[in-house]
Amino acid sequence: MVSEKISCVWGCKFEVGDYVVAQTYYRKWGKSNQSYVYLEHSNITYIDVHLVQVITFPMTPQDHQVKGDDPIYKLF
Repeated sequence: MVSEKISCVWGCKFEVGDYVVAQTYYRKWGKSNQSYVYLEHSNITYIDVHLVQVITFPMTPQDHQVKGDDPIYKLF
């Protein structure tokens, strides 16, 4: 629950008392709809809890990395 008004760097705004999930971000990578890069050093993103559909899902590391050594994961 948010204890003060906040604005996320991605443009989302939240009021005191809103329930949010805060986490780092995965970005789609390449042509596959199953390849994602974990943006470990990116800003924290916030989302309203009512928009969350899944919290845990299998993503396995792949054998290669992108520039900057960010690992690529496959979403099953």
